[in-house]
Amino acid sequence: MTKKCHQCGSADLKAIEVKLAVGRDKATQIYTSGNASLCLQCGFAEYLIPQAVLAQLQQRSTATDAPPISRPEQTDRCDATIGAFKQ
Repeated sequence: MTKKCHQCGSADLKAIEVKLAVGRDKATQIYTSGNASLCLQCGFAEYLIPQAVLAQLQQRSTATDAPPISRPEQTDRCDATIGAFKQ
């Protein structure tokens, strides 16, 4: 089964390496990297944030009295989606 883009339905996807700073502000940012799926037709990208990074974000969020970051209840992973910039 061929993966398709969630935005436009194209099968023209490419795996790319990404590096992200994730957090509500600079004080709570955590850096992560890995592979993302990029649609070469519309620019939509999808990246899975590792569970360890999500746990760190929750700890920092709780420590700063910010509302907790929500996670799906029936899964051990959380998908983060990165939308493409359109001009």
